[in-house]
Amino acid sequence: MEFDARTLSQLNTKMALYARYVLAGKFHEQYPAMSKFQVLIQLDHFNPMPGSVETLLCDWAGKLVGANMQVCSRRHHCGLLAWLFWKLKLNFGKKAEAVVRWSPVADSPSALLTPIQFTEELAASLRLVLGNSAVEIVPPFEIKLADELGKESSCYTDNAYGLYLISPEQKSETIQKFTGSFLETQVSNREPIDPKRIVPVLKGKGWGEKVNQGLAMRDAKKSIEYVSESYNDELDIVYAEDNPKSVRYLSGSDLEKIHLQKSELLRLACANLKQILPTPEIEQRHGTFRLMAGGDYDASLLLLEDVWRNDRIQVAGEMVVAVPARDMLLIVGSQDSLGLNQLKQTAKRIFAQAPYGLTARLFVYRDNTFVPYD
Repeated sequence: MEFDARTLSQLNTKMALYARYVLAGKFHEQYPAMSKFQVLIQLDHFNPMPGSVETLLCDWAGKLVGANMQVCSRRHHCGLLAWLFWKLKLNFGKKAEAVVRWSPVADSPSALLTPIQFTEELAASLRLVLGNSAVEIVPPFEIKLADELGKESSCYTDNAYGLYLISPEQKSETIQKFTGSFLETQVSNREPIDPKRIVPVLKGKGWGEKVNQGLAMRDAKKSIEYVSESYNDELDIVYAEDNPKSVRYLSGSDLEKIHLQKSELLRLACANLKQILPTPEIEQRHGTFRLMAGGDYDASLLLLEDVWRNDRIQVAGEMVVAVPARDMLLIVGSQDSLGLNQLKQTAKRIFAQAPYGLTARLFVYRDNTFVPYD
């Protein structure tokens, strides 16, 4: 069983998702009868386990100390002969490979923060700038901020917590990043929109409705307002003002204030995006291309026609793409059956795991646009 850096990273992300599901209380909300039992996260495998995976499981055992969670693995034996040898080991009293419960080693990472502990640390960072009275925590993921005029706004830390679980060693950087983003949003909300900073952001269909449903479940007093239009059956274009540390979604009233018609937005936003983004990098691996332009707007490259006239992207047949997350744009050829199958599986996996997922659907480039590929 070979585990390269990418595969190991995917396993780490999956462990983080499971941990978040439990630590944030979602697991016990869904299965309240399980609250009295320890939760097991188990990796099943057939081949001998590489040392890199053993290290990762020990690390996660350390991260989950005190969380009433156990990291396990179990080796399965495929084939009759393999099963018979396994039974013989049992019959002769030898130790059989079954469920292994992993324990932290001396240099394992520290135990993970709970959602409320993480939110408290982020709130403490905000208080250094705004003062104690301007920051209020609503457990587990909401922070209410008040400006100098007493006007309140809310920010949510669940995306930040998800990133922290994937890379807890970068906790300080994550907190600094989101502190800056929350502060910038609080200031920018009082300023008029700059038309030169308006960009198109691709979102999965129904993104705004889902966000507002989540806000309603949190008893939030406000819902987000946004201007959008349909791109295809799976994706919408949402318009936002790009700022150094955050994005601010446009509302209908914003358009009125800057005297812009909705029909003008796509052309303007795409022109702005071309100016803002660096020249996209193209990475090729086993016939699959990946376009990268900084991460935040990689998926939005679908909207820039010049990108798709690049002679460096040569595929067999039509260009088929996946944008499972905002920072992931992958391309294969329609005649590459193996590549297409791998792309489908990759899109499903990334969409399920990514903090900023878009869709697992594939798209094909036809008549200067991308349409769902069946």
